[in-house]
Amino acid sequence: MDRQEAVYCSFCHSVDVAKMSMFGTAQLVSQYYCHQCKSVFEWVRWRRTLDEVEEKR
Repeated sequence: MDRQEAVYCSFCHSVDVAKMSMFGTAQLVSQYYCHQCKSVFEWVRWRRTLDEVEEKR
């Protein structure tokens, strides 16, 4: 089951965001730009969802 979490701005919680870079200050984050508050923020990218991890136990 492929479940993706919606990315939203960590400052104003808007979902009107655009991916700026696949990698941010670390390889586990991506950089996004918020069109509403005009902020750049980082979003943690996870390889697996919690459900997928629990299925492998």
